[in-house]
Amino acid sequence: MAVEELQSIIKRCQILEEQDFKEEDFGLFQLAGQRCIEEGHTDQLLEIIQNEKNKTGLWTELGNIENNFLKPLHIGLNMSKAHYEAEIKNSQEAQKSKDLCSITVSGEEIPNMPPEMQLKVLHSALFTFDLIESVLARVEELIEIKTKSTSEENIGIK
Repeated sequence: MAVEELQSIIKRCQILEEQDFKEEDFGLFQLAGQRCIEEGHTDQLLEIIQNEKNKTGLWTELGNIENNFLKPLHIGLNMSKAHYEAEIKNSQEAQKSKDLCSITVSGEEIPNMPPEMQLKVLHSALFTFDLIESVLARVEELIEIKTKSTSEENIGIK
């Protein structure tokens, strides 16, 4: 579903004139891209990014994508990983004291979770961040390959 949504957004944006392109259009594009990653459709997302003929228009918007999606994603991942690593440290200290910790979600307290379980949840989240980071690294690698080949074509290197 996310891939079709992304392709639909790309098609709609391709027909827009630059002055008609709104910030919300980019927000929808960004959200659809995130959903592709979350739903495990990274192979299809990478296919769209690798599109040699630029049918999607991604290569012309590469600067916006890098500045408004990839860089903030990097920052968010780094901040999230640091936060979860600190929580793991706190959880390990709580485990030593055998205290139970409480978690509040949307203003509702979830029943107490033993520190061992919290530690497993936190490690699982870090693993997920590592997976997202590896996909992000692959996307950046593909961008680098494409921009390098494009610049070599422009200066006549083969």
